[in-house]
Amino acid sequence: MAATTEKEKLVERDANNSTCLNICACIGLILTITFITVMSMVFLDIQSLDETDANIRLQIEELKRKLEFAQYGDDDEADSRDVMASIAEKYLSEDRSDESPGIHKRQTIHIFDLILKAQEATFEKYCKAPDHPCPPGVRGDNGTNGAAGTDGLNGTSGLVGDKGEVGERGVDGYKGEMGPKGPDGDIGLDGRNGTQGSQGVQGEDGLKGVQGENGTEGAQGKPGMKGDPGDAGLIGPDGQDGVRGSPGFIGPAGDQGLNGTQGPMGPMGKGLSLPAGCECYKKPSFLNPNDETIQVSSITDTQIPCNTTGNPPPVLTLYKPPRKGRKRSIQQNGNIFTVMKAVPSDYGEYICTATNMYGSVDKRITVVGP
Repeated sequence: MAATTEKEKLVERDANNSTCLNICACIGLILTITFITVMSMVFLDIQSLDETDANIRLQIEELKRKLEFAQYGDDDEADSRDVMASIAEKYLSEDRSDESPGIHKRQTIHIFDLILKAQEATFEKYCKAPDHPCPPGVRGDNGTNGAAGTDGLNGTSGLVGDKGEVGERGVDGYKGEMGPKGPDGDIGLDGRNGTQGSQGVQGEDGLKGVQGENGTEGAQGKPGMKGDPGDAGLIGPDGQDGVRGSPGFIGPAGDQGLNGTQGPMGPMGKGLSLPAGCECYKKPSFLNPNDETIQVSSITDTQIPCNTTGNPPPVLTLYKPPRKGRKRSIQQNGNIFTVMKAVPSDYGEYICTATNMYGSVDKRITVVGP
C-alpha cells in the first residue's frame, strides 16, 4: 500500500512538471510571436517614412529647379526665390538619420509652411490692388498644365478595431507521436516495514536437564520434653524374682524442630537455556484482572486504561455490546482508550478484549456519568 502511494506521488509530480514545462513553452512562443510582430510593424513604419522622405526630397528638388530657372524682374522677387532655395538647400543638407519619425514629420511640415509664407509675401506685394485702378492688360495665353503633384503623405493609422467573436472550436488534432523516453527518475523512498509474520511452528522440547544436587540436610530439631515417670511398683518380699512389670506409658511428643535453611539451587539442566533477548510465548492477561468502574465527564476527554501483558503483544479492542447502532469515536493510543466528551448514551458496560495467537481474555469496564 505504501509503495503504491509513493508511486502515485511520483506520477503526480511528473505530471505537474510536464504541465509547467508546457506552460513555459507556450509563454515563450507567445513572447516570440509578439516580438516578431512588433519588429515587423516597426520595420514597415520605417520603410514608409523612408519612402515619404524620398518623395519630399524629389518635390523639393523639383521646386528648387523651378526657382533657379524662374525669371523675376524685381529684386524682392529674387530675394524670395533665394529664401525658398536656401530653405530647400538647408532641408536637403540636414542629416536626420538619428531623428525619430515624429520629429522628422514636424520638420517637413514646417518647411512647407515657410515656402507658402514666402509665396504669400510675394503675392501680397505684387498682386495687391493699387490705389488707382489700372486698365486691364491683354490676357495672356493659357499656361501649360503643371506637372502632376507627388502623392501625399500616408494617413495616420486607424484605431484598433473591436475584438472579434471567439470562433468555433477547431477539430481536435491527431495524437502526436510518443516522445523519447525521459531520464530515469530519482530513487524512491524506502518502503515501510512489512507486517510481522505469523508465529512459526513450536519446536520440539529440549532434552531434560540433569537433576540438581540435593540441598544440605536441615539441622536436627530439639528433643521433646521427657515424659513423667511411671509409679514405682510395690516392693515384694524377697523371693524369687517376680514377673517383670509392664512398661510405663509413653510421654507426649516434643515440639517439632525448626525447618533447616534451603539449600542452594542446583545448576540449570542442559537444553533449557535461552539465547539472549529471547522470551517465552504466553497468552495475554490483564495486569488488573478485576472489573473496573470509571467515571467520565461531558466537558473533558476521559481515558480508559486496558493494561495487559503477553508475548507476542496482544491486540486490544474496546466495544460496548451489542455492536449495533450509532458508534462513538473512541481513540486508541497503545493500552489507553479515550472517550471524547461523553454523552449519556456513552454510559454503560464496555468490554476490553486482549488477543494474541495463544489466546484471548476479556475484562468488563463500567462507565458512569458525573
